[in-house]
Amino acid sequence: MVWMQGELSSTKLLADVEASLILRSAEKEYQLHRAHVVAIRNWLGKYKVPAEASGDERVRGYLEAYYHLRAIGAWQQAVRVRRLSIRVKKNEAMQKWRRFEQSFSTAMSEN
Repeated sequence: MVWMQGELSSTKLLADVEASLILRSAEKEYQLHRAHVVAIRNWLGKYKVPAEASGDERVRGYLEAYYHLRAIGAWQQAVRVRRLSIRVKKNEAMQKWRRFEQSFSTAMSEN
């Protein structure tokens, strides 16, 4: 009977330890999730693109937010942010192309 009491107390101890570990794990997951949400808010809401930035630097806020959205499993929002970053880069490329065409046209008309 003593062995049974020891088994019961170790079973209860195991249950208590498991419950404590689960709670700690949930708290850590919550803290990590919250950190990602804060990062998303900062990258999309507070980050200012430097005026002289070009290329990837112009979309850095979107790319960082995309990473954090994926980390918390917000796939639809991540896709929307990624599409927007692609649109921004595409618009930048189109502007560069237009400037090239204009300078080329100007150079050709001068000759």
